Amino acid sequence: MPCTFHADHPLLRWPLDHVFVSEHFTLKAMRRLPHIGSDHFPLLTTLCYRPSRADEHEPPEADTEEHRDARETIAEGRRRDQQE
Repeated sequence: MPCTFHADHPLLRWPLDHVFVSEHFTLKAMRRLPHIGSDHFPLLTTLCYRPSRADEHEPPEADTEEHRDARETIAEGRRRDQQE
C-alpha cells in the first residue's frame, strides 16, 4: 500500500488512504500520483468488474446519447485540466 499521507512531510508519511471494493471487483493496478497541493497524495486505482454471477446478467449497452455524453464529459475535463 503506497504512503498517501502526509504529502508535505516525507518523514511522516504512512498509508492512511484505502480503497475498499466488493468481491465483484479485482485489483488491476494501484499507484500514488504526484503531489497536487493537498496533504494527501492522490491514489489511482484500476479495477476490473467481474460479477460473481456474470452468466446470469447481460451487460448493459450504452446508447448513442450516452456515448455522446461521455465524450462531452471527457472533453470538458480535459479543457479544465488545461486551464489549470
